[in-house]
Amino acid sequence: MQTPSKGEQSRERIQIEAIKVFAREGYAAASLQQIGKKVGLKHTAILHHFGSKILLFQACLSKALEQYGIILDRSLTPRDDSLARLSRCFQANITLAKDYPNFVTLIVSMYALATHEPEIKSLYQSILVESRKRYETMVWGAVREGSFRKDLEPALVGEIIHEFIVGAIVNYLSASSRNQEEIGKLEKKWELLLSRFAVNPC
Repeated sequence: MQTPSKGEQSRERIQIEAIKVFAREGYAAASLQQIGKKVGLKHTAILHHFGSKILLFQACLSKALEQYGIILDRSLTPRDDSLARLSRCFQANITLAKDYPNFVTLIVSMYALATHEPEIKSLYQSILVESRKRYETMVWGAVREGSFRKDLEPALVGEIIHEFIVGAIVNYLSASSRNQEEIGKLEKKWELLLSRFAVNPC
């Protein structure tokens, strides 16, 4: 494996610290000076690597989404049916929130920033479309496989599932104690949600 250049190493260090600062302070309150202080660089050096604060945030967001993709890919197997894939997606989100809370805080903050930052809005919309399409495809599969009812609208159910998962990770991050008990509550709510779409609800 090729050794990263000094420039690449600097970018990596900046991103690692920027994720922490953005997650702790929020985008508006975070400053390049704060981030630079953490890595021993002037804010002008950060601008040299990333161009602007919003572009740095985008780079950090991409890193967080990349980690989510890794967790999701590891959790899925070719043997899974569509219902199992849906549940593994849910578990991947919970795992990300549990093991990488700063990443998830960053992803969640994207929703608020998308209302007034054009660059973030464009990224948000593409992620939203991709996520909902992923869930819609799995819902279609669950209908074909006989797990979900045939009268469902897969696109609408995909949106409902997406919104539930986003809400679940926000609830987990805002919980006073992020423990297995909290995860257990979310898992019960998830099973209840799926039962509403099932052919034979419990």
